[in-house]
Amino acid sequence: PVSLTTVNDATIVNVALCGLATVKAFSSKNMCHGDIKPSNMMFQAGNRIVVSIDFGSCTAYGSTLTATSPAFGMDCGTEASLRYDLTCLAASILLLSGISLTDIYTREDARSQLAMRSGLHFSIAAFCLDESVVDVDEIWEKSKTMVKVSLPSADWVVDLDELWPKNEKK
Repeated sequence: PVSLTTVNDATIVNVALCGLATVKAFSSKNMCHGDIKPSNMMFQAGNRIVVSIDFGSCTAYGSTLTATSPAFGMDCGTEASLRYDLTCLAASILLLSGISLTDIYTREDARSQLAMRSGLHFSIAAFCLDESVVDVDEIWEKSKTMVKVSLPSADWVVDLDELWPKNEKK
């Protein structure tokens, strides 16, 4: 098992990027994963690809989530939504970074914690909690740009051009 205090920044960046791709895949079908958290993520060899698992809580947007991990959803309530999944992803990034969720009850609490920290994964978490952003594609583009500028030749980062789900043609 991976100790939450020893997960390195590279792994957390890949968790953030692959987590965004998971949220995008579900949102393209107007669905909420409903339980994004570290224990529902599996690492491929080398910690480069992170796969989300446990779709038992998957629910259509607007419906009530029936099985949640409340600490990750913070103050989102139990309505299935893009905001709920993004909040859970941000909470996962915080937890994997060694920040306890014990005293983080709201998205504002999480934003306050993020404001005190620097790093690519913290920026991605902040994008996820930005109330003005309502489109996961916007978060992806901001994150992708930051990765390409900050880590132009990092071979440990997931392939940004292959990871993002493509929109279906109508």
